[in-house]
Amino acid sequence: MNTAVIKINNLDQALMLSRAYKEGEIKLNVSKLARELNCSRKTLSRRLNGIAPKKTRNRKRYLDDYKDLIYKYLCDEQRNFDYIDHIYYFMKREHGITCTRSTFFRYIKDNEELNSKFKNNRTDSFIERFETNPGQQAQFDMKEKVKLTDKNGTQTVVYIPTLTLSWSRYNYRQVILKPTTDNLLIFLAQAFEEIGGVPKELVIDNLKAFVEKPRKSADDKALLNSKFEEFCKDYGITPMPCMPYRPQTKGKTETQNKIVDQLKNYNGYYSGLSDIHDKLEIINNEDNERSSQATRLPRNFLLEKKRRSASVTQQRNQKQVSP
Repeated sequence: MNTAVIKINNLDQALMLSRAYKEGEIKLNVSKLARELNCSRKTLSRRLNGIAPKKTRNRKRYLDDYKDLIYKYLCDEQRNFDYIDHIYYFMKREHGITCTRSTFFRYIKDNEELNSKFKNNRTDSFIERFETNPGQQAQFDMKEKVKLTDKNGTQTVVYIPTLTLSWSRYNYRQVILKPTTDNLLIFLAQAFEEIGGVPKELVIDNLKAFVEKPRKSADDKALLNSKFEEFCKDYGITPMPCMPYRPQTKGKTETQNKIVDQLKNYNGYYSGLSDIHDKLEIINNEDNERSSQATRLPRNFLLEKKRRSASVTQQRNQKQVSP
């Protein structure tokens, strides 16, 4: 009786011989063959018993439909996307993508071509944050000399002051053309009207419109602009100028200034100054609707919570003084 020599070189061949193996037409040393094929005995036994592996489908990813568009935006020399966050919120705002932020991040990070377009893939150093009670403190800062270009190629230099409430992280922003003292005081008055109250303390940097002579040491006092000083007295605010070259003191506002950079995403496509105002309002509203990394809650939710609490306290005080 002639015995045929059967040589199995891979698991696919083992699968094809499964019928003969199960019916006893061929005998195999499964353990030895598994070592030769560099696989487990269990895996080889499954093939010899006719069990094929599940084939994974090369499924199309949701963002594949937007890949070319994302790449086009990132290559546009007029637009500026410094952070992955910026292109994510831009795509969500302008093209209605529905994926989560984490999904978008993974997609960009996994794509070498897209990920290489970001120059700011750095980890910021840790900065200690000091928490304050509701209504206690606000922080003021200004993004200076932001160069924006309209669709006709005309460049406009704007300044964007930001008031950040320290407890809720709620932000109020505007676009102004000149950072004069009068313009900035109008901004602050409108900000207080927007938030529905006035903070007890206002942390500021050494902006010339507010500070004539900065502090030189922790024990030193800054010389304030007379108009700004009078404004603070009228509103019952204690101004708190920072030490020069100490941006960490205003960490909450300095961090929020990155949000303003999203205006550069539209460079070359603005229809005018009013369009810049509209875009900033949209970006600012989106920012306040999102949860702060510090509080894990939406900024506008915490602001409204503070307003309700203040209203209840006011009503209680009115009842106490009623005859």
